Amino acid sequence: MGALIALCPDTGRPFETGIETDPASMALTPPCTANILCPHCRSIHPIAKRDFLVCEMVDGLLVYQRAA
Repeated sequence: MGALIALCPDTGRPFETGIETDPASMALTPPCTANILCPHCRSIHPIAKRDFLVCEMVDGLLVYQRAA
């Protein structure tokens, strides 16, 4: 399991959504858009499933994979 990550469209900075998942589970999720409160700019951003990343620890390294 890894953290579901979004990127702030205003700053480009990544942030955790508070959701734990894995790429296989995300592949089973239908296309959708979530409104996420960004901790960097305090705006609510609509983030499409295809734009999320899953961050997992693999062999001691953080690996970011496209969630869709």
